[in-house]
Amino acid sequence: MKKTIEVGEKQIALESNAFTPLAYKKQFNKDFFQELFALARIFKGKKEFSMENLSEDSVQAFDTELFYRFFWIFAFTANSQIPNFLEFYNEYSELTFESIVTSIVSLIEASFVTKKK
Repeated sequence: MKKTIEVGEKQIALESNAFTPLAYKKQFNKDFFQELFALARIFKGKKEFSMENLSEDSVQAFDTELFYRFFWIFAFTANSQIPNFLEFYNEYSELTFESIVTSIVSLIEASFVTKKK
């Protein structure tokens, strides 16, 4: 799945495909699907992000960097020429946490789905 978002006057392409979990493991030395399942446990089936919807246990397990890693890997999947993780966020300093989360929800959902032609 592909999508493009606008940040200030710049556009960022995001993509999730078979390459994404491999690149995630290589970049962050963490399993992409384990991280997704951890995220799913935090939200327990909720479709919309809201700090108010999180239980106390979920808040304690909550790791904001996880969302930044997912966003970056989706951007990297779409364009492997983007800056490294920290440089990327320095370059796109206008990105808010809320825009990151809302931008990646559909890509995360697509990561769980396989399609046959």
